[in-house]
Amino acid sequence: MDDLSQKFRMRFSSDDIVNAVVPIYARHFSLDDIQALIQFYESPLGQRFVEVLPQISQESQAVGVRMTQKAFLDTLREMSSEYPDLKKPLQSDSATPNGGAIPARGANPAPASGVNQK
Repeated sequence: MDDLSQKFRMRFSSDDIVNAVVPIYARHFSLDDIQALIQFYESPLGQRFVEVLPQISQESQAVGVRMTQKAFLDTLREMSSEYPDLKKPLQSDSATPNGGAIPARGANPAPASGVNQK
């Protein structure tokens, strides 16, 4: 795996990536926008944002997965009266963590340790 990873990374230089991505940003942001973003990311709030963004993304993705699973199973259960073959696989909620429960709208999970709350 290390050999594969090394050989794969050799196919892209950092310049290749920058040259591919800069035009995308240039289409969506002005120079003033980019300078303001740099200023933001160098600020204490910007640094905090960068620090907690991975956790926010992970938690948001997990909520999205649970919501999608629940909606899909609820839809299949609703359709099972029209399609009886669906009843057998749906007899158990074991395919959905916590029986398909998702946090209530507006519910805030406990913050990750070390994250300041304001």
